[in-house]
Amino acid sequence: MGNQFLSELVNREIKEIVTKMGFEIVEAKTGRTSGMTKIIIIIYNNNGVSLHDCEKVSRIVLPRLEMIDMLDNISIEVSSPGTDRVIKRKDEYGIFKGRGVIIYYGNSDVPVKGIIDNFLADKNIVQIKKGKDLTDINIDTIRKAKLYDYQEVEK
Repeated sequence: MGNQFLSELVNREIKEIVTKMGFEIVEAKTGRTSGMTKIIIIIYNNNGVSLHDCEKVSRIVLPRLEMIDMLDNISIEVSSPGTDRVIKRKDEYGIFKGRGVIIYYGNSDVPVKGIIDNFLADKNIVQIKKGKDLTDINIDTIRKAKLYDYQEVEK
């Protein structure tokens, strides 16, 4: 079984549990080394993620993961996405709505900095707000995007 398959399996198995705890799964990665299955889960909540939250999620999802036959000798790590996370999937724009972001898109070397105002999945558009200005960016044109400190965006 490939790491991608196992990561998707882990995500499906724990998504409901983590959501009921008040968090979104930003990413669930699985890898195998030396007979161990290492699982990294990144969670997010608009009010922040504490070390206690990470420990609680780990403690609650571990027994569920141990029930999956394809996973053995599990090592689990739960963390928050960090303040400068590189956005990897388009649905993360919806998860991080209200957060500061810096985006390089199109042929421009000048980034757009602002707050993720809205994610229009059906139109493949993320709306970035800076002050009163709103910029629509087609997600397919984005070369790189990462979370950015909110206070820095406002300067």
